[in-house]
Amino acid sequence: MPNLPNIAPSMPETGSTPLTKSSKKTAVIVLLVFLFIAISGLVFYYYKGIKTKDASTQISTSATLKPTPQPTPTPIPLKPDTGLQGTYSVSQGTHVGPTFKQVIFDPLDAQKGQTLSITVSFKDGDVVDGIAGSLQMDNSQANLSFQKLDSGIWQTKVNLTDSVLYKYILNLTAKNSSGSSTIKVAPRS
Repeated sequence: MPNLPNIAPSMPETGSTPLTKSSKKTAVIVLLVFLFIAISGLVFYYYKGIKTKDASTQISTSATLKPTPQPTPTPIPLKPDTGLQGTYSVSQGTHVGPTFKQVIFDPLDAQKGQTLSITVSFKDGDVVDGIAGSLQMDNSQANLSFQKLDSGIWQTKVNLTDSVLYKYILNLTAKNSSGSSTIKVAPRS
């Protein structure tokens, strides 16, 4: 066969260039990335649907389970400082009204049904016109009214109608001509 010149048919020009080997590789890579993203999205939504279904099953299953019992809380132990009494020294910064000095609970570890005596003393020389307060117990609160015993010493007695095993908070307010002063003493809280 004679050696004929290699004549390639000419293509009409359409304004586009023919694909080269490198542009074909780029097109294949782009196509693979697109397929990977599409498949990843489908897998994500599929497993998300399974998790949602598992969670709803888990919720309905847990609703039928009985709750585990909680342990009974233990009260904070109180240690009286003098026999049965508990003495609390009070320190106050600059304020108006009387200056509290000391609060005594007798007995400190009072029980439901017992009578609790609370004695409050003030800084020497402070004139106190009146003192009122409240005692927060486990489930209730008692309002307290104090009687003057001596100069700067006031006292009240209250029959505990509730326990003070977890909440045992005394709020006091004293008044005189210069204003009022408030403190909080919490043997248990």
